Amino acid sequence: MDEESPEVIHEFLHRIFPLDECEGATASSDLLGIAGLPSHLDELLTVKVKERQKALCDVEVGRLGPEKACFDLKVSVGVFGVDAEKLQFISRSNFATGVANTCVFKGKWMYEVILGSSGIMQLGWGNAGCTYETVKGVGDMIDSYGFDGRRKCKWNSGRWPYGEEWIAGDVIQCMLDLDEGTVTFGRNGKSLGVAFDNVKTGPSYAYFPAVSLSPGDIVQANFGIVPFQYPFEGYRPVQEPPNDSLVRAKTLLESLEKILPYFMQVDDQPNKCPVSRQHLLLICDSILQRLGPLLAEDQYISDTLLAEYFDKHTDLCHPHEAQPMIQALFDVFWALLEEHELKKILLNLTGVFGRGYRLSSPSSTLKQQIKYLKLNLIVLQHERTRKLLLNLNIFETRFPHIFRTRMPDDDILDEMISEEDLNLDELTRGPVLESELYKANVDKVMALLQQADSLRIAIIEIFMTEDDTTYGQSTMSLFIEKIQQFVTTSIQTLGVRSMNAVLSGFFFSLLPVVKKRWEKAAKENPEYVAYEDAYIPLQLFVTDGCLKLQRIGGVTSHLDKVHKEELRKVGIIKETKTEDSASKSSAPSMTLSQMLSSAAAAHPGGLTLEQISNIAAAIETEQPETPPSIIQSVNSSSPDDSQSAAIDSNLKCEEPMRKDLMQLVDAMVMLYSISTHKVMQDPFAMQLLIKEYETNITSTKEKLTKCSEELTEVRSVLERTNAVFLKRLSEHLRKLIWIDAGSLRGQKPECINWLNGVLLRTFEKGMCYDKLFAYLPEFYVTSVCQADDFVFRCQEQKVLPANEDGLRRFLTLMCTLIGDKRIINQMIREQIFESLAFYLKKSKYIPVIESLPEDVRAKFLSGVLDLHESQMWGYSSSLLVKFWKKSGFAFRYDKSPGLKEDVSKKLDEDKDKNEGSSVVFQQQLGEILRQNDKLALQFLHSVLNKLNTVFSEFIGMLQQFVHALKESGKVSIDVREISLCSTCYTHTVGLLRVLELVCHTAPEILTDWSKPLAESMLCRVLQSVIQILARITIKGSVNVFDEICKLDYPGFSDIDHFPIMAAIAGIIVQLIVTGTDLSKERATTVLLQDQGFNLSSLEFMLSGEGPPGGIFQRKKQADADFSFKKYPDDVTVEEIQQLEEVIKYLRGKQLQMQRQPSLKEEDLCTICYASQVTKRFYPCKHVSCGKCITQHLLNSLQCFFCKEKIIRIESIHPDGGDQSDAIGVESLLAELEKGNAKDD
Repeated sequence: MDEESPEVIHEFLHRIFPLDECEGATASSDLLGIAGLPSHLDELLTVKVKERQKALCDVEVGRLGPEKACFDLKVSVGVFGVDAEKLQFISRSNFATGVANTCVFKGKWMYEVILGSSGIMQLGWGNAGCTYETVKGVGDMIDSYGFDGRRKCKWNSGRWPYGEEWIAGDVIQCMLDLDEGTVTFGRNGKSLGVAFDNVKTGPSYAYFPAVSLSPGDIVQANFGIVPFQYPFEGYRPVQEPPNDSLVRAKTLLESLEKILPYFMQVDDQPNKCPVSRQHLLLICDSILQRLGPLLAEDQYISDTLLAEYFDKHTDLCHPHEAQPMIQALFDVFWALLEEHELKKILLNLTGVFGRGYRLSSPSSTLKQQIKYLKLNLIVLQHERTRKLLLNLNIFETRFPHIFRTRMPDDDILDEMISEEDLNLDELTRGPVLESELYKANVDKVMALLQQADSLRIAIIEIFMTEDDTTYGQSTMSLFIEKIQQFVTTSIQTLGVRSMNAVLSGFFFSLLPVVKKRWEKAAKENPEYVAYEDAYIPLQLFVTDGCLKLQRIGGVTSHLDKVHKEELRKVGIIKETKTEDSASKSSAPSMTLSQMLSSAAAAHPGGLTLEQISNIAAAIETEQPETPPSIIQSVNSSSPDDSQSAAIDSNLKCEEPMRKDLMQLVDAMVMLYSISTHKVMQDPFAMQLLIKEYETNITSTKEKLTKCSEELTEVRSVLERTNAVFLKRLSEHLRKLIWIDAGSLRGQKPECINWLNGVLLRTFEKGMCYDKLFAYLPEFYVTSVCQADDFVFRCQEQKVLPANEDGLRRFLTLMCTLIGDKRIINQMIREQIFESLAFYLKKSKYIPVIESLPEDVRAKFLSGVLDLHESQMWGYSSSLLVKFWKKSGFAFRYDKSPGLKEDVSKKLDEDKDKNEGSSVVFQQQLGEILRQNDKLALQFLHSVLNKLNTVFSEFIGMLQQFVHALKESGKVSIDVREISLCSTCYTHTVGLLRVLELVCHTAPEILTDWSKPLAESMLCRVLQSVIQILARITIKGSVNVFDEICKLDYPGFSDIDHFPIMAAIAGIIVQLIVTGTDLSKERATTVLLQDQGFNLSSLEFMLSGEGPPGGIFQRKKQADADFSFKKYPDDVTVEEIQQLEEVIKYLRGKQLQMQRQPSLKEEDLCTICYASQVTKRFYPCKHVSCGKCITQHLLNSLQCFFCKEKIIRIESIHPDGGDQSDAIGVESLLAELEKGNAKDD
């Protein structure tokens, strides 16, 4: 219409605002126009309110208290915390009790409690006279009534069975009927029945809502501030709704609802619309001036009316399509509401949908969850609305929980998967998890879950909109910013199981969308890599384009300083703030001529046109912070750096994909690391439980088959047992079907397999950049280990196909990283080691690792040796021992032959029967130790230090235990101390086996005395062996080791003679029997010259005459005195012969030494007076034996006698001359000093 007449406007307004139809309205003959609309609207609202008040005039009040109900801090008891609204209550003491500030004395009332935990809590009502204490809560007194879902009972000065078990996230309804004197509770909208029917009523009785919580438990109360999630008919909220305001808001929204279709008509058919767009906006403005504050300030009104409006005007069957009435409502809101009002209304709206999803109890069809997902999808279709919501950080407040589908209760699972569907009789005829029936049930649940998954993916699709730039930046760019913030802050929720499920759901919703976008971008731009070849370039980490978290080389600011030159080579300049940066920024900017002159001085070769243009652009855009000294490129590097720059320049050029998509993949890697991997372990844990029930059922059926029909009682017990196992199997099987459908089925394993490939390619390409590889985030190492673990499990279950190439690439990566100096975090190194050890435990993967390239194996072994100087020395030793397994002396056992039978059987079950040694790694280890004197010296020094420490600690604890046993006559030792003692013993044996391995693979580092400190190291090795052997073979009751071995006590079950004696025998045999004549002679000399050596200690191994009995009666399997001859299945005849040969040889040498004339006093070392002088040290020329001086040099570089600094050592020939090949001291011992510092 061109121009509306007053009559048309009058008629239109009365159609929208029918005041004449209201009772008590004032009649007017004047035409109603736009100018008179405000007064007309106010009168209409007044009339509506009076109508409501008249209708409710007969309703009795029945409550006392403030308008807003919340917890009263003055009467609540215990140590507790509340939120700003005083509706969230968390206990920090034993049974803290929160009491509301409002009581009721007549009528039917209720409130809801949202459980934030599932601990022991008592929720309900208490009389005003109740006196709560930290040991007495709701229901512990005569006039209080409580429900405890953890223990499934009701409380009223006593307890009785009642209700169902609750879980975190449940909504509990607490209902009080003071007309009938009853208390009823509900769980997620389901009434649990009347709990109490003896509630006292009358003038002296008024009841307050109250909750009592155990320490750490948390609840959120809803007394009526928002509509109940599960209202019960006839019950009123403790906090009265804002009825008058609700009537006004409802009237206004209904009026607005009538106008909105005209907005669509005026656009599509303007000639048929009775009023113009301008008049429509003026009318809506009058409405929203009154409606906006009501919706914004009162959440109850907003939640009630907007939820009703959406229910009425959304087509949930087609949520992906435009919803005209919803879009029109948002358009009007954006056009006419104040910004602060709009923000509050939109937050309230998303809050009610998010809360509705989170608190809805899952049904067999997920009807409510799917409904709220669709409503959220419809809201986000409005461009300006979704951008505002993103800016309001809805990912931290409103949206996360829609990405999680809670597991239904047992009764819902029973309905979803009936007994007929499960058919246990058929299911248990073979392996349950491999049956077609099981897979069919999983597919059925998966089809249901996919409905919700598809809606979540659609929501992510909307957030990934790229072309909506009408109102500022695109949704996608804003979404990426918020996702990076959300993922970073989510690290704080580590360990929160519900949040892990939320983040995992978000991960699997985001990944398919990223895949689709990546494939599209790669198709449009041939320079981008395909989705199957995706990786994250190191450039993203160096330029801080990824999540700003800890890097493997430390914090970014430190790396920027340390690698400033490397960054310059690749054309990356990072500005660092200086102390006077503030004064510089306030200084006047340079003119173009000044900047050109300064830049020319910095570049004597002259400026290029491109550099001049950059300077001019900086002036024009007012960027004085760009100093001329950093205007450079890769081409400006010095000639010495040209080769390195040419290689590293690829870093700047790597662009496998658009930056925004790579940032999303980076965020997904973090999500997987902190949450998804944990969630994906659930099905594997549940599968073990199912298999255990399966085994028990099979075993029970076999017993029933063998049981005679006459043994009726026995058969009855077996049948009841079988019935219990079947029931438990049924319960857990339904849960596993739910978990399995949401994790191991569908595309999710493939998604993680793809992510695993991304991580491997990221590492493989990033490691080429030498020092800059330190910028790789730490969580990438964690993620690649976790992803490989999941892929391996899926491949074992044939969920994913086997991939030998992927396995080799992963093992190559782990072998390379284990000794990588660029990784500084010890925990990250442990993760790498554990991932590698997982494969090394399984014999079938040893050949795969052995087949890796030689340089990779060398890096791996060097890394393992290097780890021995760190806190991870235990890992290093265990791995070396694994390579030596079944190659050492009597080292073919999976358990000590001296252990009791029951312990042995248990150990057998946990061991890989085919676990064996690796000759390949033994040989390569020997080559590394022989070729690298410094590394060999460091390693041996570390092994010996650790051996002395752990064995001393072990013997010290044994002495304490034996003393305590003698004093009290009974075992009363702390379990933790016993565990520590057992660990020290295990480490002692392991370190001795490592020494045996070294003596076998590289004896030269001990017996070739031309090598630095070889003689000293041989002395230390044999000295440690002698001391250990002496302590465990000493005769009499002072032998605490033997006394402990006699005990039959679980904590000491793995402490036995055999392992430690076999390791010691192996070292001596390797040095004396299998070595060269020279090494044999030197080892023998050192051994016999040691004053602590006693040949009877070796004879003990074969003689069968062990220490005499002590104070305890021997109870172990090896009941007689120890001897290797008693273990023919574990010690070969050849090994016995070798040991006999050693004893015979040493006995002969000992006799020869006794016949030799004693040394002259002037030829003896003046320090030990036990050995001949063999070394002279310079420049002071004092002398000593080699053993004393080299031992001394491990602690000090000063001479024994004159304290002058020693710079070299020379050997003394028997004829009195010195050897020409002097041993330098300073360079040799520098690394040992570092090793000592680490050990300290």
